[in-house]
Amino acid sequence: MEVEEGNNADAGDINEGNNDVLCNKLADSTLRELDGMFPMSGNSSSSLGSECSIHRVPNKFYKGGQNYYVPELVAIGPYYHGDERFINMEVHKQRYVHALLGRISTPESRPEKLKALFEVVGNLEEKVRESYSSDSIIVNEEKKDDFRKMILFDGLFIVELLLRSEEPDTYKKDPNDPIFNTSWMYASLVRDMILLENQLPLFILEKLFSKMKEFDQNSQNKTITRLALRFFKTLIPNDQEILSEGDGKFAKTKHLLDVLYKVLFDVECGKATNSNSRGLSSAVKLERAGVRFKKADKHRCFLDIKFKHEALEIPVLHIEDHFEVFLRNLIAWEQCSNIKENRPFVVTSYAFLMESMINTESDVELLCRREIITHSLGCDEDVSLLFNNLCKEVTLEKFFYSEVCEQVEDYSKTLWHTWREWLTRKYFRSPWACMSLFTAMLLLLFAFVGAVGGVFSALSYLFHKS
Repeated sequence: MEVEEGNNADAGDINEGNNDVLCNKLADSTLRELDGMFPMSGNSSSSLGSECSIHRVPNKFYKGGQNYYVPELVAIGPYYHGDERFINMEVHKQRYVHALLGRISTPESRPEKLKALFEVVGNLEEKVRESYSSDSIIVNEEKKDDFRKMILFDGLFIVELLLRSEEPDTYKKDPNDPIFNTSWMYASLVRDMILLENQLPLFILEKLFSKMKEFDQNSQNKTITRLALRFFKTLIPNDQEILSEGDGKFAKTKHLLDVLYKVLFDVECGKATNSNSRGLSSAVKLERAGVRFKKADKHRCFLDIKFKHEALEIPVLHIEDHFEVFLRNLIAWEQCSNIKENRPFVVTSYAFLMESMINTESDVELLCRREIITHSLGCDEDVSLLFNNLCKEVTLEKFFYSEVCEQVEDYSKTLWHTWREWLTRKYFRSPWACMSLFTAMLLLLFAFVGAVGGVFSALSYLFHKS
């Protein structure tokens, strides 16, 4: 019995020793794996580090449709690099890089100029990597050359594209440039270059363009921001006014989508609050409550909604094929960055406000009649569905239009405004309705005067008789 107990004790010691070895081995291998995935920086590390500005779109947003966030034609940056769907576009990238080198060099000086551009990328490589979520970036040393070449080619492609967009008529005549001599390709490129996951850091574009300008006298007075605003001018409602401003408002801009965001962000719609209000009644109900809808000044940004002089002033909203893609990616950018940037959720608030006012195609029809919405979609119902699905899975902490909504709600609660709107809708929509009301009032007046006269006649008769 004692021998058996001794054997059991020895077996327990052996098992315990094996368990310690196994646990140590697992701990070491796990730490190596984690350190390889998330290199330590200071006291902490994260796939979404403090410098990350080109985010992966949160998975929950894909429930509204993946196609709103994925390129159709061209891959920019590492997230979609190497995807077979975009291989054909790589030839056009190479053609544009070759053309740009032709702008800044002679055949003899091209190696030297290209080397200088590679040095720009090499000096900023780590900063570029930090701009993306680190779990999506290749960290293998053997792949460093591929990463630098990808960044250089994508950057030079964008620079050449922006330069060509300044004089599109020249390149429409080039049979070797389908980007400009086919309308669909150019439109698809504009769409792809506003996607959050399809961006390059703006600083690398600026540095490459700055180095290029050292070799090209024709580009001295140009900036990447100005070129980008011209390229995206169809998305900017007050583009001429913006183009006349300086570059100061675009300081610390992260990428091309952020350039457009900063253009739209320049609105004053009251103070963002944690109010429970997330919108208004539908447009049809608001009009029946006496609220008038008025088309705002054409130079105002479409986010700049105000309630003034008993009317809800809404800037004209042009809804075209890529509008929903644009708005969804702006919302994704806000959701990923604004808490860190300490900015209010203006675009997200706009989406919630418009969703509340547009419940059915009748609301769209009303806003179209007031010339507030114009669209090239199939029908008004398509516009209604667009806004009804826009805010699914989207979080809003501070509503930017709380003050506007409170003003509208206070106004619509007044009974006189509701009666006045009813009278206007019922009797003052047409000259015939006005004439009918006027005739009825005259008849009523005559009847009243006749009744009063009859009473006085009866009283007079009784008085004389007595």
